[in-house]
Amino acid sequence: MITAIGAVCALAALGPLADRGWAGDMTVEEAGRALDQGPVEALNISHELEMGGSHVFGGDTEFSGDSADVSEWAADLQYVAIFQLGSAAYLRAGLGYESYWFMGGEGLPVPASLQELNLVVGADVSLSDHWLMRVEAMPGIYSDFADIGWEDFNVPFNIGFTYLVNDRLQWAFGFQVNFMSDWPVVGGAGMRWQVSDYWTLNLMVPRPRIEYKASENLTLFTGCEFRGGSFRVAEDFGEGLDREELNGALVDYREYRAGAGLSWLAHQGGGLELSVEIQGGVAFDREFDFHRTSTDLDSDPAPYASLGAKAKF
Repeated sequence: MITAIGAVCALAALGPLADRGWAGDMTVEEAGRALDQGPVEALNISHELEMGGSHVFGGDTEFSGDSADVSEWAADLQYVAIFQLGSAAYLRAGLGYESYWFMGGEGLPVPASLQELNLVVGADVSLSDHWLMRVEAMPGIYSDFADIGWEDFNVPFNIGFTYLVNDRLQWAFGFQVNFMSDWPVVGGAGMRWQVSDYWTLNLMVPRPRIEYKASENLTLFTGCEFRGGSFRVAEDFGEGLDREELNGALVDYREYRAGAGLSWLAHQGGGLELSVEIQGGVAFDREFDFHRTSTDLDSDPAPYASLGAKAKF
């Protein structure tokens, strides 16, 4: 089991593939829906709403001989409407917001917050009876929101492919383009394999995990998660630190977590599916990489707890 969890965490190291998920990160039901060749129904629109919050407790962060205990609050919210365009294509359109708020980093080049507010524009396209392609762009503001200008605007996008072998096995691969990042183009692969009626290897970036279905409505899991993104800080960010090279600099924030939790299907019926997820563990690596100025900060491991909910209707 320890070896299996280690392999899952190694997949999380591919996290720069995407901030919220990548093209292969979809359920068997979603892939099956997009591959459905049935007739088009008038005004066939579905909705997805996902939200969550988490707290990372203080972890020692060092820079140039100074150190501080940096803790974090994070929140995310995404709404996507899915429109059927034809017998083999679905349009995805919505809004997304994600934020990180850092406390205790005074005297270090740690932003008070890193936030993104973006549109979601994309499509799922059936290429054959088994192949699905997802293309998705996230144009928006990626900033510390201390001051906002055109320099904070970015359009990262994902392209990915899913091969549906059967209702128990999926393969996926894809790549992301993000010109704000130190790694502007990255790619990777994953799989989702329902080994039995109870066990599933869900090895999809950015949340590879091992799942156990304890009951019809309750799933237990353990694994890893990648969080983060690329942002631009304020034009005067480095002034108080006597580091003018950090004014208006780009920063890649990366956070790797390992933990366990549960997912509870709270309601299903009447056109609504509602699930709640609770988890906790250790944020074993947090990194602030101002890659164009060779300024890099790392935080020691720290415990975290998170709560999230997802609705489909």
